[in-house]
Amino acid sequence: MGKIPVDGDKMGPSKVYNLPDRPQFRKVEYKKFRDNLNRLRTGLKKKKKQANEDAEYLAQDRKLKPKPTHNHRGEPRCEGSETEYWLKIDIASGHHLGKAPKDLYKSREVYLTEGFTLKTFREHIHQEVRAVKFQNYVKWKQDKGANWDAGSDDDEGATDDEAST
Repeated sequence: MGKIPVDGDKMGPSKVYNLPDRPQFRKVEYKKFRDNLNRLRTGLKKKKKQANEDAEYLAQDRKLKPKPTHNHRGEPRCEGSETEYWLKIDIASGHHLGKAPKDLYKSREVYLTEGFTLKTFREHIHQEVRAVKFQNYVKWKQDKGANWDAGSDDDEGATDDEAST
């Protein structure tokens, strides 16, 4: 499927309406389709303009007050650090499994040189594992919702007696 440009000059409503790979568009009366498409394009242009302004203001704010390099306890921030980058990779590839946090801590030079204590590093491991589990759960819920069938039960494979207990 091709992309539909936001700019109406590049592809007018009639061309969009008659795209061969979008037969669902022709299920709607053309006048309603045209009005909805134009309203959508106008809204997207406004949002893009607002997003650009927000980005400019944020950049200006960051020049005046950059993100602190250390937290309120004087420890280096993990967010955006090389340690965070490599820890995400190690956890995604399963290098943390079957290892004590101390062994993972000693496995990369960057973990030792960025100033994180072993205790703090251990907490970051647990935080990242929780984040991955949560992301997997959200993805599972989205997939389950996308595949939801009005006639099916949540208890797949269970008999009526098992599902009711």
